[in-house]
Amino acid sequence: MTIFKTNSVHFRCSDTDLKTIKRNAKERKLSTSVFIRSACMNDIAGGSMVSEELSKIRNEINAIGVNINQITKRSNQGDSVDIHGLHSVVDSIQRDINDVLRKIR
Repeated sequence: MTIFKTNSVHFRCSDTDLKTIKRNAKERKLSTSVFIRSACMNDIAGGSMVSEELSKIRNEINAIGVNINQITKRSNQGDSVDIHGLHSVVDSIQRDINDVLRKIR
């Protein structure tokens, strides 16, 4: 089933913005209108997939923050604290963040 596009939207932009939009569309092998529709619908940057990845990373960072607070509290109370595993967890999160950033760019 073919969906006919019968509506149009007009907007103003500078010459520089228009050149950027057209260049970005061309780089992605899209027409200008398809590029703009995709960008407006959040498809170009990965859309909901990237949003879900960022949400997972945010949750991991939050959990790390909670763990750091617990470690600090125990340390301040004089308990011995094992922090040897933290470096590998932080490295893993950094790799996840870099992967998501590569998808967005």
